[in-house]
Amino acid sequence: MTPLKYLTTLICFVFIAIRAASGEVRNEFGEVGGEVSFGSTSLNPSVSSIIWKHRSSTGPVVKAIEWDPAEDPDVSIPNPRFKDITTLNEKTGEITITNLTVEHSGFYTIDINSKEQEQRFSLTVMESGLWWIALIVIPVLILALFVLLYKFWTKSHRKQYNLASEGNKMKEDAVSPVSMSLITDQKNVYKNGISDATQR
Repeated sequence: MTPLKYLTTLICFVFIAIRAASGEVRNEFGEVGGEVSFGSTSLNPSVSSIIWKHRSSTGPVVKAIEWDPAEDPDVSIPNPRFKDITTLNEKTGEITITNLTVEHSGFYTIDINSKEQEQRFSLTVMESGLWWIALIVIPVLILALFVLLYKFWTKSHRKQYNLASEGNKMKEDAVSPVSMSLITDQKNVYKNGISDATQR
């Protein structure tokens, strides 16, 4: 895989993560040469047209596949990137893309009856074997980051607590001898006062 493809995949992944946090996004993963299918969860029986659109992180929005029986009874695939590898189930609205490439990564939206649906699909296509590694490595890295942050946080708070404890102990040590000497002096004064009173 060339550095440009790695960069494109990374940009797609970051873009997908940001978009996933901002709306209803279903994440899909695939490997180069593989196949993926996804579709809308709610499809009305009165569907008159379906358009699947693709937006990559580096390019414009393009139509991946289109079905509008009023204009053409057949399914149309206007973008060459999706020719001969994309099919549409007109009853369920499900799109299937075979022979995946990294360039198929990005966001997919569906327009039903010329109205864009809220649900979005983010597809991440990685080299064969890499996506399994990414699914394992990325959560482990995130977990390791949280552990390191937690250790740093506890260490800094422990240091602050120790400094505060040492400061309190130093105050106690400084106060204790004075207090003890005052108590001793008061006892001596009291004893001397009694002895003075008995002598008179």
